[in-house]
Amino acid sequence: MKKRRRVLFGIIGLAIVWWLPDLVEWWHRMRTVPPGLAWEIQFRDTPSNIAMDDDGHLLVTGMSVAGNGNASWFRKHNGETGDEIWRLAADFVIQSIPVADSNNDVYLAGSVTRGYRPGPIAPPFSGPDTDFAMSKVSGKNRAVDWTRSFDGGLNDTDWAEKLVLATDGNPVAAGFTPDDTRYFISVEKVDARDGRMLWQYRTRDAPAVFWHGSLALVSDNVGGVVLASTRKSNEPFKEKSSFWLTKLRGNSGYSDWTVEFPSSAPQSHVLSDLAVTPEGDLVAMGYHAKDRGRNLVVVRFGGKDGRLVWSRDIDADTHESLEPSSVVVDANGDVIIGARSWNGSLTLPLFDVWVLKLSGDGTEVWRQRDAGKPTPYDAGTICATRKVLLGVGGTLMSVGSFWNGKNADVRVDWLSRSDGSLLRSLTYDGAAGDHDLFRDAVVTPSGDVVVVLSSSRCPGWIKPLKAFRYRLSGGRDWRSIHSETNNLDDADPYNYDSILWRSLPVRLNNVQEP
Repeated sequence: MKKRRRVLFGIIGLAIVWWLPDLVEWWHRMRTVPPGLAWEIQFRDTPSNIAMDDDGHLLVTGMSVAGNGNASWFRKHNGETGDEIWRLAADFVIQSIPVADSNNDVYLAGSVTRGYRPGPIAPPFSGPDTDFAMSKVSGKNRAVDWTRSFDGGLNDTDWAEKLVLATDGNPVAAGFTPDDTRYFISVEKVDARDGRMLWQYRTRDAPAVFWHGSLALVSDNVGGVVLASTRKSNEPFKEKSSFWLTKLRGNSGYSDWTVEFPSSAPQSHVLSDLAVTPEGDLVAMGYHAKDRGRNLVVVRFGGKDGRLVWSRDIDADTHESLEPSSVVVDANGDVIIGARSWNGSLTLPLFDVWVLKLSGDGTEVWRQRDAGKPTPYDAGTICATRKVLLGVGGTLMSVGSFWNGKNADVRVDWLSRSDGSLLRSLTYDGAAGDHDLFRDAVVTPSGDVVVVLSSSRCPGWIKPLKAFRYRLSGGRDWRSIHSETNNLDDADPYNYDSILWRSLPVRLNNVQEP
């Protein structure tokens, strides 16, 4: 009798262990909409980017892991209610932000696999051969109007990661085309009607090698586009790098001008982002290395000829690294920068978030920094201003993931344009009370903020139990699952969901200055 009881209790205990994670996740999903939010949508995928069309509908991209294998997807949601309008599985890997035209048709860019490229050692390939891919999707019924692919010129692993619409309504995509050890850039402009290539520009013929991970593309006000990256030196044993910009004509792709900054040593500059002023000038943002740490660099170039208008070198405290994460230019031509800093300590790291404002002539108007907390995680994940947004009437917002002392939350700060002071703050803590990792955000026409993030599906103490159950069911080994659950920069989809939410209308106590 006692033996039967032990067996029965063992079965009951195993059943509890087996189903407990599902019960905990179900319980957390039953919560009501948190304060400060108009609605909250949850789905079991990994999000990447979000944009908005002219009707106020939300365009979200990401990677599917919900039983359909790893595949890119594209979703359209009602901006007022959050309800899903439709979902489309892409036939290539989407790597750009979705871009909508005046008809609310959507353009996407990324890469498509074409097999394997030849390699110098057996087996006779050294990696996948991918091409640039672009697609047009009807905003009305999700029908794919066309999909086109292009080789970057080196028959290698090519991919597009930036996409803009020129003033003539035709899409332009930019990406990288490597040749094993070096990275070059390729730009394609296609006809919006049928995807036919209009022109292609490649830096393979230019005496420059470019830095993978540093790429920006903007459309100017005269029909062309401006391409920017970081140029690496070809000199052996020398790590020289500089901002590199070129302006391409809209009708032919011919380069009107090319400029580098700085033009002479010391050159240790890495470009992060690019913005256009109301006058058509260009503001490039990045950082450069110093003796210990990094300084923020902001440079303004003339849009017509690429001439240097002004440059600013912005430092933090001694030995601190200051790196940019986002830049916008408001209607007055002022430059708003989001950045993060690290105190340089590996044993007791401290991270701060920064927002800075420069006038149109480069003069620093104000800077605000938020004191960080000790944390063992990467500064780019836990305590960082990921994006600066401009709302209705020039309202200034800063959005990112922040460390709350135990885990990561997502926070939206409304800031004064005159001095950067905090007017209001909204903190989002997911249902499980664990890590919430910011991915992207947009501002609605009415001034509300819509955020997409990865949120832990369950509390941290459940994750090892889930990993053990997954191992028993024939999944990956426990160590790899446990490692992924603690990798906050690339959230494990086995434990993280996509969350999409919209803030309630915000009435600021202090009226924003005109």
